[in-house]
Amino acid sequence: MAELLDYSGLYQLLADLVAKKRTATLLGRTDTNHSVMIGIGGGKIVSMICAGKRGHSAITAIRAISALTYRLEDKAAMAGGADLPSTDDILHALRPWASVEDMAGMAPPPGRLAPGQEGNGPKLCDLFSQFVGPIAPVLCSEAISAAGGLGDEARKEQVIFTLAKEIDDQAEATHFIERARRILGGN
Repeated sequence: MAELLDYSGLYQLLADLVAKKRTATLLGRTDTNHSVMIGIGGGKIVSMICAGKRGHSAITAIRAISALTYRLEDKAAMAGGADLPSTDDILHALRPWASVEDMAGMAPPPGRLAPGQEGNGPKLCDLFSQFVGPIAPVLCSEAISAAGGLGDEARKEQVIFTLAKEIDDQAEATHFIERARRILGGN
């Protein structure tokens, strides 16, 4: 049987499952008809998928939930969690009262920047944060790493379009692409 939760209730449920060291999978459907799956194994969040986004990317999507219907299964789903931060960092980022400063721990630590994070990489990430908020440094770093840096035009375009896909509003995504190309000296 599915139950209804608002975002605060979702956060509290996750915190309780972690605190009780439970193993479970939360399966849900948001008020905007997106699927949610959060796997917890022995009190650790081991996977997250929301609105088609996995791992780190799912954090932003989960934070956008107003309400959802859900059910719990007594096993941990492992899909979609290879790039997750620690459970404590995830819960810290998901807190209903979390601020931009609270999300700082989600960014790569200083000195371990992704390829391309030097030079215009930080400027690109700053721009991206204007569109998606505090999770931007994580998503930006992941996109730059996946592309192998910002060393040539093809890689720059790959990063720009990967990031643009994270922006829900198409007009804003187009605006981001234009501004990102100016920052990176592209097309």
